[in-house]
Amino acid sequence: MLSVYSMHGNTEIEARVLDETLGNPNVLGVIYATVFTRRVTVPAALAKVPTVLLNCYANDANVSSVVPAEVAGGHAVTDHLLAAGHRRIGYINGEPWQDAARDRLKGYRTALATADLPFTPEMVCEGDWGRPATGFEATLSLIREPNPPTAIFCANDLMAIGAIEAAIKQLGLRVPDDVSVLGYDDQEIARHTHPPLSTVVLPNYDLGRWAVETLLQEEHNCATGAPVRRRTVKLDGPLIERGSVRVLAEAQQGQQLATNKPLIILTTDRSSNSCSCSSVDRATQASASQKDRKKQPSLPIGGRHAVAKQETGPAPARRRTDRTHARRRLVRRACR
Repeated sequence: MLSVYSMHGNTEIEARVLDETLGNPNVLGVIYATVFTRRVTVPAALAKVPTVLLNCYANDANVSSVVPAEVAGGHAVTDHLLAAGHRRIGYINGEPWQDAARDRLKGYRTALATADLPFTPEMVCEGDWGRPATGFEATLSLIREPNPPTAIFCANDLMAIGAIEAAIKQLGLRVPDDVSVLGYDDQEIARHTHPPLSTVVLPNYDLGRWAVETLLQEEHNCATGAPVRRRTVKLDGPLIERGSVRVLAEAQQGQQLATNKPLIILTTDRSSNSCSCSSVDRATQASASQKDRKKQPSLPIGGRHAVAKQETGPAPARRRTDRTHARRRLVRRACR
């Protein structure tokens, strides 16, 4: 049986609930969770039973814990916008006293530094997790900068909704054509904005699952006398691309150049000891490679098919020498 208790931060209620609950000999263990990611002081009573911390951590307690990878999430969002060609990226953060706000900002700054871009303080505004109006107000401030951002990263989806409202209704801008907006948390409403909001998943399900599985495993180890290894784990969530981020023309051209850049191929003819140089389009090369693979015979291995390798004997020493001389001649010609 699973029992869930909400303490609302009241230490007296917490002490009373723990006293009543832990008096039950059938209690297997406790998952101690918080709404906001933060450091906690683990109640002394929990030392009597297997305990796992969910969405919180304790530096001075020998317990396992799991929290979201907020730095990695902030880095992933910023890096996604950078890959889309954006270089002026605004950031609307949550309350600065919260771990999640500090860590997402750290990820944002780290991604900029990795791209050799300076951190610009005027591109960062403080908001409020629960008030979309703060995203609205911060967006107005960012867009009115002399050099406004082409993309805005909002630390949660509610503020991103405020940002979209400000851009479209107040400023007459189009999202994402004029300004891109990217949120965080992947709340249900993110699917129904206009345009649908690109965002990062806050992995609540995975966090809860990890906590339960770890608690069961540690309880089993205690019962069987196996060693118990305490861990602190950070889990990240995927970035969900919808319709609120525009890939700038510069980034598209760069991707096309990388795709269309020719491959230089040097070949040596064994029979005539001659070398030739040719260039081939990457797409053509990939298509040719696929055709070659289809022509090769395959052998069944364990219910699957693997490409059969043709066995060839060692090449005569004379041919190896000829190839070496041909390569040397090619190098001398290139150096002239």
